[in-house]
Amino acid sequence: MLLGTNLYYYAIFEGAYSHVYSFFLFSAWIYALKEFEKTQEKKYWLNLFALATLVILVRQINAVFLLLSFLMLKNEIALARNKSAKDWLYGFGISALIFLPQIGYNIYLTGTPFFYSYQNEGFIYWHSPKIKEVILGFENGWLSTNPILILSLIGLAFLWKTHKKETISIGLILLSCTYLYASWWCYNLGCAYGHRGFVDIYPFLILPFAFFIDHILVQKNRVFNWLIYLFLIGTIAYNLKYIYTYDSCWPISFEQSDFEIFWHFLTSNTK
Repeated sequence: MLLGTNLYYYAIFEGAYSHVYSFFLFSAWIYALKEFEKTQEKKYWLNLFALATLVILVRQINAVFLLLSFLMLKNEIALARNKSAKDWLYGFGISALIFLPQIGYNIYLTGTPFFYSYQNEGFIYWHSPKIKEVILGFENGWLSTNPILILSLIGLAFLWKTHKKETISIGLILLSCTYLYASWWCYNLGCAYGHRGFVDIYPFLILPFAFFIDHILVQKNRVFNWLIYLFLIGTIAYNLKYIYTYDSCWPISFEQSDFEIFWHFLTSNTK
């Protein structure tokens, strides 16, 4: 998943963007959520508050995915039913301590505790989302740049057989991510490699990916296994080649089509 997707690009070349930090925090969140469900230990309870606060601070749109991830639990309502008032106080206290420096910085910088930094930008395509462009467009299209993730989509079918709630949760996270970015005024997010907005939710998409790979290995069908291995090797090679010939921004051209620009990047000499 690292070598075959734009996670590699944002970890190595564009570390100033928020996406790899969201990737880490959601990875930690899934772990803490599942461990708390199994053990009910206080340390995981407090970790959830800390991680949830950081996830939202790093990228506010992550709050949507955070809420949908609770559907992964067997009984999300009963999860915190036995917690005392002190437990809730400790949890919200940790969140407040993490959140206060940002409030202080906002007041220092803008004179107000909450500041909308996108100003006049917004979700202007909410009634006609650019879903095709976001998923399959040559300019920063999600699957056209990260074809290895087709296995994550197929893996949802395998996950459904034994983990229906997890499948619903991951499916809703993917759909909401797609719709939100397809509705944004700059739906391809400008200078980007692949659609960087999806990097945040890769910890969720890794689960059906792993389920698919596990299912294939169990079948022990040598021909089919080799086809999957070749697909994995091919998509990793494709991703790395594209990364090392890409110029960080899609050029504005009145002479070349998006496909011609895409093909130029893909076949150019590496940097």
